[in-house]
Amino acid sequence: RRRVHGASALAALADGGLAQIPGAGPLLVPTIQAAMVFSIGQLYGCHLDRSNSMSIVTYFMSNHVKKAFMKEIFGFIPGVGNFVKTSVTFLMTEGIGNIAARSLQCGQSSDLLARVTATSSASSAGPTGSARQDPEGFAGHLFHLVSDYLNLGPSVLNATEAWQRAKQLFSERGQHELLEEVRQAATAEEVTRLIRRHAWNLQVVQEGLFALEDRFPDHAACANVDFVSERLWAGHGTDSEAQILVAPYLRRCMAYASPDVQRAAARAAATLLVSTKGGTRGGVSAQLLHHAVELLHRVIEEWEFASTRQVAANATVIQQVLPKEEMPALLSASLSAYRKGDAAACGLLRALMRAR
Repeated sequence: RRRVHGASALAALADGGLAQIPGAGPLLVPTIQAAMVFSIGQLYGCHLDRSNSMSIVTYFMSNHVKKAFMKEIFGFIPGVGNFVKTSVTFLMTEGIGNIAARSLQCGQSSDLLARVTATSSASSAGPTGSARQDPEGFAGHLFHLVSDYLNLGPSVLNATEAWQRAKQLFSERGQHELLEEVRQAATAEEVTRLIRRHAWNLQVVQEGLFALEDRFPDHAACANVDFVSERLWAGHGTDSEAQILVAPYLRRCMAYASPDVQRAAARAAATLLVSTKGGTRGGVSAQLLHHAVELLHRVIEEWEFASTRQVAANATVIQQVLPKEEMPALLSASLSAYRKGDAAACGLLRALMRAR
């Protein structure tokens, strides 16, 4: 309920605050609602990416067509328009959240995704579809911001503060100044500080990680690996937009991570593989699955190196990621990923067999 209320309040602020700016609501509100669906799915063990979450929102919105029509009629009447848009958007988002909770709580995400496929294809030319076509653009960054806000909870970040951050994303000048600050940072410590302060802003994170890898030696560039892994890869409620962005950095810097962080990163990758059965059960992109395969393989290699490749030590390597009884499921998921065309899964399978 907290996540549904939080998303509803933020969507209402966004749509009401931009009522007199044509086209803003159709970009902002569906992305906020998609992040809410993703966040609800996370609670029930459903791995959804932004595209699938947006498709589910489009599917659920079909029950609110009349309300949406009335909202647009009143939306351009100053004062009254803002009030109507805010109220209706809040109620619509609440309704979508409640339906999503009922649909996802019993592990029915695959059935739901199958039902929304036709709706998603039919609506891909509309406003929400055009937002989905730019995974590195505003919608992707907003999706991460909202997911982060819902995960943190109102005690850390309230809806008004989240909306202020969203407006920062919407401000070209504000974003340019932040990115320029990253580019002008003289030390790895300064870049790291900016990444930590603006972890909700994927553009800043992306620019910061690029700066670390491009301008500093590994020992300095990788000093931030624990934070990046815990906050943007393995943290509870972490979204696929962030995971895809940080995975290459984590793969490069995993040797510098603490043992606990290595285990958590590997566990998150293994859980993603097993829960999606190597990508054969819908919900996440092939790109994210590929990153999970490569990162898990990288961690196992690091452990093998640390144990000087002793067979007795290798036998316990993978048990740090999954209990022994879950090993067959991980092997099966890795084999499925390989059969789907992910060549990196071959290396993972070999590492898993060595660990056994």
